[in-house]
Amino acid sequence: MRTKELIDALKKEDPSGELRVTINGEACWYVEQLPGYYDGYYQYVEKENHFPSKLYITKKDNKVVIHTLDWEDYIWDTADIGRLVFDKGLRKDTIDAIKNEAKKIIVQVKDFEKNSLHRFTFKMLHDYKEGWAVIRHKDTSEDHASLYMINEKLNKNIIKEFVLWWEDKERMKHGSREYYSIIHNKIKGIKHLCVGECEVIYKSGLFKPELYANEIYIYELGIEKLK
Repeated sequence: MRTKELIDALKKEDPSGELRVTINGEACWYVEQLPGYYDGYYQYVEKENHFPSKLYITKKDNKVVIHTLDWEDYIWDTADIGRLVFDKGLRKDTIDAIKNEAKKIIVQVKDFEKNSLHRFTFKMLHDYKEGWAVIRHKDTSEDHASLYMINEKLNKNIIKEFVLWWEDKERMKHGSREYYSIIHNKIKGIKHLCVGECEVIYKSGLFKPELYANEIYIYELGIEKLK
């Protein structure tokens, strides 16, 4: 289904535009355009007399992905049962079952965060010892999408190249994940941090941001330099 076909179908089913949209019972969270190859192949169908005639499996062209969120994923992200709002029409045993499962997930989340922080802290310290450092452009906030690692041993001009890339207006014409792959191919000695690595920078207390050349923050290791 193409985007224009989906839009037409939604308007036909709900001309008011006020109904909630759900995919397999899950909440629609956000929509994103990505390269067709991202996260593996995708599928689409051709119809004949309202029935699927062919199903294509492909990686070509770009695609629009509708991301969904269910209550289990939400608890994994927030670890807060209080943010779940239950409709009064739901059965009590349904609500109790969800809450009990949510409590189990929260225990898993806390254990995972503790183990993950230890594991990624070791990795980040090792990377710093190898000459890598974490940077963030001054115009971004402290979130999981704004941190990069650079290594001046691999590229002496990396900071200048990063700033020029950041100021390039063409950069924003690409989807977020696509321009991450572009910067990796365009600039030598740079990589985007994963969520676990970002958590170490923001939560471990080991790294302190210092503004450099009024352009970027460099996160200095706030302990004695590693030997």
